[in-house]
Amino acid sequence: MARLADVARAAGVSPTTVSRYVNGGLKLPEATRSRIDGAIAALDWRPNAVARQLSTGRTQTIAIVTPEISNPFFTALAAAIERAAAAAGYSVLILATESDPRREAAALAQLRAGRFDGLIFMSAVTPTGAVARMLGENHPLIMLDEDLLPDAPIPRVLVENSVGGALAAGHLLELGHRAVAIIAGPRHMPNSRARVAGCVDRLQDAGITVPPEMIQWGPYSATHGAAALTALLPRRPTAVFAVSDIIATGVLRRAAQMGVSIPDDISLVGFDDMPFADLVAPPLTTIRQPLAEMGARAFAALHDRMRGQQPPPRQMLPVTLVTRGSTAQRCV
Repeated sequence: MARLADVARAAGVSPTTVSRYVNGGLKLPEATRSRIDGAIAALDWRPNAVARQLSTGRTQTIAIVTPEISNPFFTALAAAIERAAAAAGYSVLILATESDPRREAAALAQLRAGRFDGLIFMSAVTPTGAVARMLGENHPLIMLDEDLLPDAPIPRVLVENSVGGALAAGHLLELGHRAVAIIAGPRHMPNSRARVAGCVDRLQDAGITVPPEMIQWGPYSATHGAAALTALLPRRPTAVFAVSDIIATGVLRRAAQMGVSIPDDISLVGFDDMPFADLVAPPLTTIRQPLAEMGARAFAALHDRMRGQQPPPRQMLPVTLVTRGSTAQRCV
């Protein structure tokens, strides 16, 4: 098995030069780089990962803390982050916490201990106690998706959630709907509140007040979507804004069970544009989050922090309306 010294000898440089070059700590002339790269290929030399970590203090690994991996929203985000990380030579460790503060704290403790070089944090609960304290420390981490601990000096990548709610309401208004119900996510989470507020404000601008009983709060789940539609039907909405596509799938299922036609009886708008959104029946009109860009921006911000640079403190990405078959002109 080839050794570092063998590569250095073949390339005509010192072992230190080879080590610093492969670890990214040395810029060399093109001719020298070509000789080292050629020697590595010819000798089939593979750097020792443990030795590299000892010499550089880096693991070339990042972690993603996510509430769950069964939800396709978080799966898609993790895949986007992994693509960006792999292109920069990093491996990715996914830590699914089920929003358990003890598991979130354990992940942050691993970052403290140097088990990975940086961390992208997502949660479905508001951090408190040890989690909030560790998030506020000066570690290479960023916040993704939810705008948690807004006063903490943590770079974050977010989307324009309130704009998305307004886009959903505007679309339904253009179709002639006035009795609009909202199936919201958790009341305590910033994204859910912002999407509801954007929708309510846009409807109020059109002279329409949304009474509290036309807003159903609950978890981001299909079960909540189904139960909420059942509760709303006696109030005779002509349109429903579901603040996530997962919630919208529950609305579609319950509507089919109850003989309610989407979109003939009730128009439906979701939020996220998950890969399944154009596969359900009818295809779902929804607000698209730029998941690939979110993942790429999140890794880029984290990469900056790991290199001692300061990324933008707050990146807000735009959302767009995607019109499909679940919305239609209101029948008078």
